[in-house]
Amino acid sequence: MRSAAWVVGLGVAFGIVTGLPGFVGHVLNRHGVIAFGYRNFPGVNPPWPFSHTPRWPEDLAQSWQFPLGILALLIVIVPFQLALGLLIALCVRPRDRWADISAGGLTTLVAALTAFFIITGPITTWSYEEAVVRRDVDLLTNGFAIREDSDPIWRQEEVLRRYPDLRAVDEKERAKALESKIVADLFAGSFRGIWQGLLASLVLVPAGICQTLVAGHLLRRPARSWRILHILIPYLEVAVVALLWSSNIGIFPSNPHPGPDMRWRGALLLLLSTAWLALGLIGVFRGWRWWRRWLLHLAFAAASVGILWVIFHMHFTVDVSDL
Repeated sequence: MRSAAWVVGLGVAFGIVTGLPGFVGHVLNRHGVIAFGYRNFPGVNPPWPFSHTPRWPEDLAQSWQFPLGILALLIVIVPFQLALGLLIALCVRPRDRWADISAGGLTTLVAALTAFFIITGPITTWSYEEAVVRRDVDLLTNGFAIREDSDPIWRQEEVLRRYPDLRAVDEKERAKALESKIVADLFAGSFRGIWQGLLASLVLVPAGICQTLVAGHLLRRPARSWRILHILIPYLEVAVVALLWSSNIGIFPSNPHPGPDMRWRGALLLLLSTAWLALGLIGVFRGWRWWRRWLLHLAFAAASVGILWVIFHMHFTVDVSDL
């Protein structure tokens, strides 16, 4: 019973901590979806649950923008994320590796579901719904913004040029037909957004299992001099890589429209971080000397930085001939 209580308690706490930056960023950020959408409607309350949140002053909301406010949250949250496996092993006290897998898997499963309900599910659902209706919304709103003095027939021609199938629909029913298409797109996007959001949340589970496996293995070893360092250093080696791995793999399902460049670059980083995590686990369980493990980490870290530099350079480099 005590172990189950620790599993649920740590899982809920970790899920709240994991979803906190995203939730705070969207609620307190004056450029967030709700604040930006309702900035010109001070007399109208946004939908629940944001209808119960305060209208933050602009100077206070601005302080929560990245990098100041969110960076401050990350400084507090990241150490807790890194220490999760060690906390599980210390509180639950698993007796073998199978117990490590069970404790770590169940705790991070509770954390993943908590984070999904708090922020990941709503954000990914909104992202996919926004992606599927953005073209139609832009088509309707830009027509009014660009040709404000034009007659309705011209604006309807813009819609018909985009969707020639509407010419076969009665003129009085075209608006309803387009509305039905937007509703159908929202409905379809909600399915994909929920599934992808759940997948993005569940990447916490294998990372938590790896952390708990290493923590349990190190805690069950015979006591040595400087035992704390012999536990903390190898544990942090794997915990940091596991956190990087979960961050890399979580990008794919949470992005509704990744370009082809992002796919192959992200896949390359994911393969590199997977190999890095696997070799890090092998090094700890096989008892490699510290200098061999650190050389391994330095090599993979240098390769990751090199790939990130190439990605950054290719993304922000503009061909002068295109200007």
